[in-house]
Amino acid sequence: MGVNQMRLIKEKAILASKSTSYELLRRLEPVIDDTNWAKDIKEGDEAAKKKLKAALRLSAEGQSKPGAGQNTAIGDKFMVVSKSSKIYYSEPEKKEASVAGQVQRQIIDAVYRKSKRNQLFYSVPDIQNYNIAIFIPLVSYGDEDLVLVSSIYMESIKDELYALFLLAAVMVIFMLVVQTLFGVLIYFSMIQPIKRLATGAHAVGQGDLDVSIPLGKKTDELGQLIYLFNKMVASLKEKTVKLESTIEELEKHNEIMQNELNMAQNIQSGIMPQSSLSDRISVGIYYGPLEKVSGDYYDIFPLPDGSVGVLITDASGHGVPAALVTIMAKVHFSSMAEKYTEPGEL
Repeated sequence: MGVNQMRLIKEKAILASKSTSYELLRRLEPVIDDTNWAKDIKEGDEAAKKKLKAALRLSAEGQSKPGAGQNTAIGDKFMVVSKSSKIYYSEPEKKEASVAGQVQRQIIDAVYRKSKRNQLFYSVPDIQNYNIAIFIPLVSYGDEDLVLVSSIYMESIKDELYALFLLAAVMVIFMLVVQTLFGVLIYFSMIQPIKRLATGAHAVGQGDLDVSIPLGKKTDELGQLIYLFNKMVASLKEKTVKLESTIEELEKHNEIMQNELNMAQNIQSGIMPQSSLSDRISVGIYYGPLEKVSGDYYDIFPLPDGSVGVLITDASGHGVPAALVTIMAKVHFSSMAEKYTEPGEL
């Protein structure tokens, strides 16, 4: 919108410069029709200068000056410059004898447009300084073209630009207010719930399963996320309670099993001889099972002929089943040893 408005202001300034330029050409026509005028200007004739100055003033020939807010009268500041950039006449008088830089290029451009395109004048808007520079090729004197260089101060451009800048400032302030309100809305509707979710997730990670994020009336995606988070925490709490109950039962069963294993260990240790049963040999025993009960079994027993039998067995398997086999082995070997004295037969 600002670009379009600036374009309209520029076009309006160009139209104003055209109107003023045509008016200047109309009132300069009697002056430049004088064949001696250009020569007099070049030679610094005061009468020629006054004639030009009188023609340029908008108050001349019964013309009224513009009112407040309109364009300021031209004629207070102008120059008559040749194509070679030499200043023949300026109002007010300039210390420099020639122009240079951008003005010089614009003078050459004005002469070129006049000779090639028959363009009577050339205007350059300077919106930032509220001016319109006007270049009007006048006459050709010898090898040099004379160009009138002046400017129009556009009070209306200043007012329009001020209104445009004021509108831009109002829009910027309005957008800042809207963005602030939008930021507050985003904070309370999105960021704050997300922060509560993050705090809740951290608490769950620390083992606190009593966390519950207030949902309120939120039904959007974030509300669904909060709902699913609360549901997940509730499900975790329920499963944790069941798991703790199961662990407690297992610990009870484990305690019972350990007691029973201790009893089995005592029983198994009791069926194994701890010292020699014969005065003919001396026995030292070390028995160290991996677990409380074992499938390893040894025995020392007297035979009917007075000799001593030594038995070492290893039941297949581990734990209680193997220990039961050793007990059965103890019973069978003890009964069979009374009948058979030869180790191979036994």
